[in-house]
Amino acid sequence: MRFKKSAINCLLLLCTLWALPANAGTQSHDLFLAEVKVNSQQQRDLEKALPQAFSQVLAKLTANPAVIEQPWAMEALRNSKNYLLQYRYVSRTEKLLTETTESDEPSIGHEPNAETSPEPTSVEALYLNCEFNEQAVTQLFEEFGIAYWGRSRPTLVSWLLYEDAQQRRIINSEDPLHGTELPAIATRFGLDLVLPLMDLQEQAEVTISHLWLRDTRLLKHASKRYSEDGYLLAQVSKGQNGQWSGEWLLSINRQEYQWPMQHAADLTSLLRQGVGTISKQLFSLYSHRPLNIHSTSEIHIGNITNMDHYQQTWDYLSQLPGVQHVMPLNFDAGKTTFTIEHSGDWSELTRLIELDGTLSSKPLTGLGQNQSDNPSVDLAQPVINDQHRIAGQADYSSTDGHLFSQPKQRYYSAAVVSTAIPLYHLAQ
Repeated sequence: MRFKKSAINCLLLLCTLWALPANAGTQSHDLFLAEVKVNSQQQRDLEKALPQAFSQVLAKLTANPAVIEQPWAMEALRNSKNYLLQYRYVSRTEKLLTETTESDEPSIGHEPNAETSPEPTSVEALYLNCEFNEQAVTQLFEEFGIAYWGRSRPTLVSWLLYEDAQQRRIINSEDPLHGTELPAIATRFGLDLVLPLMDLQEQAEVTISHLWLRDTRLLKHASKRYSEDGYLLAQVSKGQNGQWSGEWLLSINRQEYQWPMQHAADLTSLLRQGVGTISKQLFSLYSHRPLNIHSTSEIHIGNITNMDHYQQTWDYLSQLPGVQHVMPLNFDAGKTTFTIEHSGDWSELTRLIELDGTLSSKPLTGLGQNQSDNPSVDLAQPVINDQHRIAGQADYSSTDGHLFSQPKQRYYSAAVVSTAIPLYHLAQ
């Protein structure tokens, strides 16, 4: 009777939890927002602008602006309105520099045809802001089996070293000429880049010489002020012939990536070229490739002690790329089990979990009293169609340090597709 009452209470708790909404992912990026300049609010201008706006979304999800040339994308662009969630118009005042010349008639103090300095002219510009349906767009990628990069995107601190004939300087977020150029270009690729403040503290710690010599140890320390994900070091130089050259260093997930020097006719083109290169590398790490299979896997998460932790975990699992559905299977003091319906291979999801940083792996110190009582089981290997604690494996805990704190184990279990599935313990 006692067991039945406990089971009923557990079932009621789960029913209550099922009723809670599963919010969007843990990281918020404007991946499905786009903006296009238009001439008017007339229907013909709207129909012309929608494919342009949708192409921006496809580029951010694929890290490839040329994706619009692929047949599946061309067909989707022709039906952009089917993926549109909402739109609105925004009017802004912009300043343009226009060069003017005096008329042929001479005037006092001026020679005929004398050139004058460019003068700023204020103009009203109309923009179309579009938001596309995330579920419909991701379903498009799933149906065609196209790899895409979801919402799990790192924030990179961008140390931009600028050099011309007059000076070298570090571009900070308040730089009037280039402080917004790199982040604006990155937004087009769906990247989250932030420039350092370069306040008095940073000016004392991070100097031109540090950047020029690529003092990565210091840069890693300085970058933690803004993000734990990683940093980007860009060195851009203007040559005597007016050509620009640049080198890029990306540090993420304890790995460093470098590329040969790139060249461009102007700084904007060079930054766009560099950001495109960085974006492709990140895409190779974070992208999800749908497979023509649908799997149902179980994941165990330990030490969920309250409703907030439960909801955070449910939200996190729901936003993983390729995950179609998450449901709780059971809930007890030792562990909570979720079933996850997903497309593709489970190993891809575990890779994305490692890269995301919301969960981190830590080595076990030993099994102790939790060791299996079955001496015939090889604890060094995962066991198919059964559950056993695994010795010498990594477990997972929250990087923010507040979710899980108890001694942890890593479990293995079989998915419906008969694949060994790592099961997680989270730490408070």
